[in-house]
Amino acid sequence: MKRMLVFVIALFTFGQLSATAVHTPFKPDSPMGVSVMKRGSVIQLFYRAEQPGKVKVAIYNHNGRVVFREVLRRTDEFMRPYNFSHLPEGTYTIEIDDVSGKRYKTVEHRHNREQRIAHLTRLREDPSRYVLLVPNKGSEVLRVRILDENNRVLYRKVQSIDGDFAGLYNIKKANGTYVFEVTDSEGRATRLSKP
Repeated sequence: MKRMLVFVIALFTFGQLSATAVHTPFKPDSPMGVSVMKRGSVIQLFYRAEQPGKVKVAIYNHNGRVVFREVLRRTDEFMRPYNFSHLPEGTYTIEIDDVSGKRYKTVEHRHNREQRIAHLTRLREDPSRYVLLVPNKGSEVLRVRILDENNRVLYRKVQSIDGDFAGLYNIKKANGTYVFEVTDSEGRATRLSKP
């Protein structure tokens, strides 16, 4: 019983250290091993082995379903970024399978609610024209609304896009401040204004 208790405490301590390591940017301390660094929605996997070989990487969601898989051949060292921005929030497990066996890293993925999904520029040559940019959203449905100072809707459109989006908007009466509101299919909204 005492042995089991020591094992559980050691396992809990190791789990806490692993969870801390996932959120702390670092490279592997030892010359061999696997580590993970998280920056926003990008997870970077660092791998180093004693000898070159085949390495299988699989990423599983919280239901145990594979969301990504790849095989790297004849490698003993790599750093691979994995972009989680289009995946739902949750806990993901990264499985690394090589000649030494299987190792696992767990990461928590959360969307950054403060992230701007659009950018707005007013043209100097013609102050009544605005350029709205939505970078690299992939296949997406955007809702664009333009409101005046009194919060009246001047323009509204649902726009299907694939990749980067840029729209040119001409507001004839360019007096005052206008608000451009862009909402994506996940409900994230950005409100932008230019006088």
